[in-house]
Amino acid sequence: EESLTQIHLTIPASENLSDADLELVSGAGWGGGSGDLLRDNDGKVLTPPETDAGMTSRDSWITSWAEAARLFASHDAPTYATLATAFATEPEPGLPEAPLVVLAALRRAALQGRATDPFTGDVDAVRSDARRLSEEIDAAAESGLIQYTDPLRLGDILPGMWLSAQWYPGRPLRIVDLGASAGMLLLGNSITVRFTRGAWTPEGSLGAVDYPMEVPDELMRTPLDIESAVGIDLRPLDMRDPDHVELLRSFAWPGPTSREERVQMGIRVAQQRPPTLVRGDVLDVAPDLVRERLDRDAVTVVIDSAFSHYLPMRAAVQLGRSLDMLAGSGPLVMIARGPGESDHTGRSCVRVIDMTGRRRKVYAETNIISESPLWVDRATDT
Repeated sequence: EESLTQIHLTIPASENLSDADLELVSGAGWGGGSGDLLRDNDGKVLTPPETDAGMTSRDSWITSWAEAARLFASHDAPTYATLATAFATEPEPGLPEAPLVVLAALRRAALQGRATDPFTGDVDAVRSDARRLSEEIDAAAESGLIQYTDPLRLGDILPGMWLSAQWYPGRPLRIVDLGASAGMLLLGNSITVRFTRGAWTPEGSLGAVDYPMEVPDELMRTPLDIESAVGIDLRPLDMRDPDHVELLRSFAWPGPTSREERVQMGIRVAQQRPPTLVRGDVLDVAPDLVRERLDRDAVTVVIDSAFSHYLPMRAAVQLGRSLDMLAGSGPLVMIARGPGESDHTGRSCVRVIDMTGRRRKVYAETNIISESPLWVDRATDT
């Protein structure tokens, strides 16, 4: 869910993109976006596993408890950092090396009253629960699905929408979110986003998030008309279903109370105005869904905030080429998170890519969970 690997289009001067141009670029290489090489307890550099096709496996963006410990510690989740450190220094036999999935399974059991809440950081209790619940933890790890979405990420994508509207003025936006989970990023017409110098306040807003980024005044004044929004997910979550709400909450991280408050707000909004979600494999569904929305009089905006990290390289190239082949049928834009371009490790850049106009722009930098955002305004138009 929190991966930073996205489809990143290196736009050449030519109108035709090769397979090499449609490249899935890691957030900071294999290992979860930390910017450092992944090492075992003896300091040996670990190499990524290979799939049967000889391509790097991207089933999980973080594959060790040591890496998880560092990630949680740097993202104000100290109790999870404590647990991850304990499992890294004294491994639990048989416990999968899939920290986010394992902790979510334990958290879900806690929400059901069947386990100690891992948010407490109680190592002994969580070890005991992990042994007792090993079968359901293994089942969760086998599925590998990370079902989480935070309405805070609306702050990531709104500037990309404004830039899209500037590139194609006077045209409404039609949003398609890849790997939408509960569809929080489809709620742009229902949630206020308060930036440092102003706010996006849609008519009839049902909630608000604070996104402390210095977005230029001129950009925020750009007229924005979100005509429609649809998301695709292999297992979409309906916030009107208590089981789905529980599953979503299980993937949240501990830390500041604002995190839980944001999620609860997003759940309430999604219950009142359920987003449109389509069940299916993005590779199968997205091309037709995008094609149906393409029009000379509208801008189709594809959002890829986390999905493509989980794809093998060949599948990512397939998706990129499928979308690029549609770019001549009407304005087609992608908003994606990718590798950071500053000296700060563990950071991610957010960029908007005009696949029709052959231009792109990096405009923001954030940490892995979209907190501590920074406006960067790095033009890379061609």
